[in-house]
Order: sequence, then structure tokens, then C-alpha cells
Amino acid sequence: MQHITPSQNTFQVIRKNITIHSEDRNISKWPNSNHFEITLPAPIKNVQSIVLVDWSFPVTYPVFTNSYQNTTLYFHVNPPNSSYYWDGFFHVLRNTHNTPLQVQIASGNYTPDQIAAELQTKMNIAVTQRLRNSNVSFNDPPVYSRFRVTYNSVTDSLVFGNTKDTFSINCTIKPDENDDTIYNNYTQWGLPYFLGFHDKTNIYNSSPVEGIYGYILPGTTDGSVWIETDGYVLEPSSKINLQPNKVFYMELDKYNSLDELVPYKPHPSSQQQQQQVGTVDSAFAKIYVNQAGNYHYVLSDHNVHYSGGNLPYERIQKLKFYFRYHNGLPVDFGTKEISFTLGICSFLPEQERKYTARVAESSRLI
Repeated sequence: MQHITPSQNTFQVIRKNITIHSEDRNISKWPNSNHFEITLPAPIKNVQSIVLVDWSFPVTYPVFTNSYQNTTLYFHVNPPNSSYYWDGFFHVLRNTHNTPLQVQIASGNYTPDQIAAELQTKMNIAVTQRLRNSNVSFNDPPVYSRFRVTYNSVTDSLVFGNTKDTFSINCTIKPDENDDTIYNNYTQWGLPYFLGFHDKTNIYNSSPVEGIYGYILPGTTDGSVWIETDGYVLEPSSKINLQPNKVFYMELDKYNSLDELVPYKPHPSSQQQQQQVGTVDSAFAKIYVNQAGNYHYVLSDHNVHYSGGNLPYERIQKLKFYFRYHNGLPVDFGTKEISFTLGICSFLPEQERKYTARVAESSRLI
């Protein structure tokens, strides 16, 4: 009589570690290392979970880039009626004051003093170019140097000044007329936001320097005057923010497990606004970056199931990754490569075996 062994739901869980480098991707298809797909050396079947084992990411990331649309600043210069304008400066700037001037800072990271120097230089150059491109004849090529920008460490904010002319910072102009995705954000919608001008519906106007001594920066020990009484000053309403994002997310297509709230965006319909609370299975891992450039992460092991069932995922051959910030912008790794290891756990079916062992007297050790 033939004995039939009953079916057993007995499995062995094994883990296969896969080391992945961004240079492994098809660069012609995936030019950026923040978004790419790879094909595994061999398909892995009956996958039970996927975990991030280790990782290596660049230490620094640019805060300001053209792709983030936060390198452009628009401003106006409107000279007051004054006896100072014996030359052509007054006529050129007064006639063109409604046309905004544009400044574009270099991409990268800045200290407060560096961003102040960059803005001061670029703003003076922008006015100089407008003067030189005008139809007014000057005895010598005009050079505009009346703008001053400095960092006030007492208030942790920038201060904009001009020794002669009134001016304004225009936050109502979109950095990219063809793409307002970033501009529609409630925060970090453009360079002015990082500089302390948070209201993108506003044009911030300078104020005349008051007092008999002129404008003296807070914390100045020698009492030196920064802008004389015939000048103008504009202080942003908020502190400067030059810090890089301290968190970014790793998405693993089809295998995300972290739920994520979405950044606030004002919407005309309060009911629709209440519905936009978050995204289910939005990311696979949340990676923190501290100021020392070290990393740690928080993730939930993803147990992959069929919809409505309790079986493991049958077969995985390809994996697609995307690295982004909470606001949806991609992490700019530049030309730097990244590397990480995934642990892919799978079920290996096995037949349960039961044994009854008898040890012979001659084989006993004691």
C-alpha cells in the first residue's frame, strides 16, 4: 500500500543580499542617479520582504539649483527726485522702474555672508547693464555700485540697502512661466522665500533711513554707519534659510510601505483641501542627513502580498528607484554616485520531516 505524504505549509525563509550602484544603470535611459531601474542577476521568487541593509550617499547636496527654480530674484529701482542725479542715471532708471531687473545666483550652497555678497554683486551688475544698454550717452561707461547687502547675525536675517535709490523686491513673478509646480508650493517656492520674503503675492518696498546718524546694524560695536540718512533699507520679514533638506525619501516602485502626508497647498475648496491629507505607500525608506553628513534611516519591512491574499510576491526581476524630498523635488546627486544594499527575503518550500532516533548503547558518550 502506497503512503501519501500530506501537504505541509512549511517554508524556510532565506535572504539574498543585492548590492546596487547607481553606475549599474543604463545611463542612456536613466541619465540621473536619483531615478533609475536595474535588472537583477537572476529573478527571485516567492518574495516575502525587502529591507534596506546598508547605504552610501553623498555628504553634501545643493540648496540652490536652476532645476529647483530658486536661483532667480526680481527687483525694481526707482530713483526719487533728487539733486544727486545730475547725470543720466536718474532718467534711465526712472523711465524703466516698472520693468523688473533680474538676478540669477550661481547654483550651490552658501553661507549667509556669501549669499549677501553674491546678491550685492549681481544686483549692482544688473543695474549697470541696464544703464549701459540704454540710449543715454555717458562720458564714461556707467558703473552702478549703490546696492549693499549684508547679513545681520543678531536677527539671523539679510538686510538690503541702497545709498541713493528706492528699490523693491518683487515676489509676484514666477521663475518659470511654463512650469509653476514649484511656485505653487506654500513654502520654498523660490529664492525670495529662502531670503526671508515669504509672501509671494507681495512686492516688498524699501524704506528711507531715519534718524540723524543713519542706519547702524544691530550688534555694531564701533557705531559705524552702514547706510547714510539719504539712503534706503529693506529688511525681510523672516529669517534667512540656507540649510539643506535634512530628510529625503527612497521610493521602490511597487514595494513602498511608508504612508506620507503631503505638504500644505491652499485650495479654493476647503472640502478638497481636507481630502488632500496624504499618500498611502508613498515611500520605501526615509533617510535622515545630519549636519556631520552621516545618515540613518527609518523604514518598515515591506511584506509583499497579492491583493486580497496572503501569498508572497511570486517573482521579482527588476527594481526601480527614485530619490526625492518631501515636497516631491528630486534629490540632486549631481555626478556623484550612490550605492546601497537590499536584503530580499523569500520563502523556500520544504517538506516537514519527523524523526525518531535511537542511540545504541555502544555509541553513548557517557
